[in-house]
Amino acid sequence: MLNLQAAIKCYQIALQAYTNKQMYDKLAQTHYALGDAYRAMPESDDGKRTHLEVIMALYETAWFYSSKSGNRKARLDSSQRSGWVYSTFADYTLSTEEKKAYLRKALAAYNIANNYCERNDLLVQAEIQYYLGLVHSKLDQPLEALNCYDVALMICGKNELCPDIYADILYAKGSAALILFKRQQSSDNFNDAEASFKKAASAYQQLSRPDEIIKAQNGLQALYDYKMQNQR
Repeated sequence: MLNLQAAIKCYQIALQAYTNKQMYDKLAQTHYALGDAYRAMPESDDGKRTHLEVIMALYETAWFYSSKSGNRKARLDSSQRSGWVYSTFADYTLSTEEKKAYLRKALAAYNIANNYCERNDLLVQAEIQYYLGLVHSKLDQPLEALNCYDVALMICGKNELCPDIYADILYAKGSAALILFKRQQSSDNFNDAEASFKKAASAYQQLSRPDEIIKAQNGLQALYDYKMQNQR
């Protein structure tokens, strides 16, 4: 906590120096680093929504300066972070239209990040597709989400490239396929959901993540229960 507070003070001092010299690249990097520091801190007394609003303002300012600097890495980093904060902010008490508006902003930010991602940076590409899928899921767009998860898994390969998120992608894909199965009663969706939940449980087992193993198993059971109920 003390280290984070010290880091924030240092970033704030650096911002004054960079602003005076119009060093847009450094301003962008410092703003998103400052946002990251606030993100790592406990919620403020004003509550989580206010805490996120502060982080959002910092990431948006980072995007503004990264646009002026023309630095691809800074634009990638700031747009990824903006996507995260918009998507997270949409989880809080908002009207339906406000929620959709922030989720659409999240989609736009992640798509911008995807455009600035280097071709050989496969892990970041996979992460962006995964996060795009999560936003589509929040927008109740399971087919679009499923497509994003498929792209992410194709980039990851068989768990070698991104073991930390591979299982999460599989679980998210299973959840999207389950929703589609409920809506379309397609055997393809059933098979997709079943395979994804099973692979996710296995991947979580390898990572020793017991809570997530149970989550994947519960998803699989929900799939079987729904099929059984609708066969009667």
